[in-house]
Amino acid sequence: MHWSPTELTRPDAAYPDAMESEVRDLRLRTGITVPYLVQVEAGAKPVLLLHARGESRGSFDRLVPLLTAFRINAPDLRRQGAADKPEAGYSLAEQSARRVADYADPRHRLGRWSGRWATPGAAGLQEPTAMSFAVGTSLCPHARSTALEENIMAATYTFDVFTSLDGFGAHSGNWGGYWGKQGPELLDHRLALYDQEQRMVFGANTYRAHAQMLASSTEESEVRDPWVTRMRNLPATVVSSTLEGPLDWPDATVVSGDAVGIVARLKEVSEVPLRSHGSLSLNRALMAAGLVDRVQVTLFPVITGQTGVAPIFQGGADFDLELIESRTLDGHTQELIYRPTLHH
Repeated sequence: MHWSPTELTRPDAAYPDAMESEVRDLRLRTGITVPYLVQVEAGAKPVLLLHARGESRGSFDRLVPLLTAFRINAPDLRRQGAADKPEAGYSLAEQSARRVADYADPRHRLGRWSGRWATPGAAGLQEPTAMSFAVGTSLCPHARSTALEENIMAATYTFDVFTSLDGFGAHSGNWGGYWGKQGPELLDHRLALYDQEQRMVFGANTYRAHAQMLASSTEESEVRDPWVTRMRNLPATVVSSTLEGPLDWPDATVVSGDAVGIVARLKEVSEVPLRSHGSLSLNRALMAAGLVDRVQVTLFPVITGQTGVAPIFQGGADFDLELIESRTLDGHTQELIYRPTLHH
């Protein structure tokens, strides 16, 4: 690995009021270049900000200026921000080890790794030399919480939705499931997403629709695709004032009350990320309240001007969107992951 702090340095405009900060480039031995933010406070404890999933250092825009008592090191990750975007060859362990080598103080750590408490051995960090580090999820500018501790601890909430090009979440025509455009890459990718530990969040209508489709389906039906079966076996919170438990769902809990308050509390206490597939009205309300960290849109190559139903964002607020990840599946279906910010 080749690294030099003088290889490339530039002021970072995102933190004009913070301590002295700059963006440097780390070049891994694989040839990949990864930019990282350095905020320096002489004599302060070092903290390495890593991400539980693919993110750019922009996830920490709101947090970094508050950490004036620390020396901050926050990298982009592969494919994120200004980092190189190769298909393979990226090593988080290698990057972590390089960052650890910059500092020597092993006494402090902060945050969680994908919902579990971080340990010095995580991400390739070696016990004898582990520096302070935090592994964070999205800390977006519209977050409701003003407490630093809540910002650090909050579980990430993803609104995961399928859509046609013209913005409909379903159809009344003869398209079939996935609008007839599913392929092996899509199905494998969905299974990989749902193989991760997480908690599902549903509104009552979406829960009923899922439960009815599964109950009436056969083993060969696309309703029983492996990722759907995996989703059904994940723990779930169903927000409803009309449903009563127990539900026909292996690990589901019904919670009644204000959806915004329920999800805000879930984000504070959940040990795993939160995900909601569908539940359009619920998620429009959560987006307006600043509780949605990511909008994950799977865009199928169809226009349903005559048969489209369930317009996804109709009646919702206005948002600016930062694209943080994208991929093409089966040559025609787009997955786009955005960080939403209320438009003012």
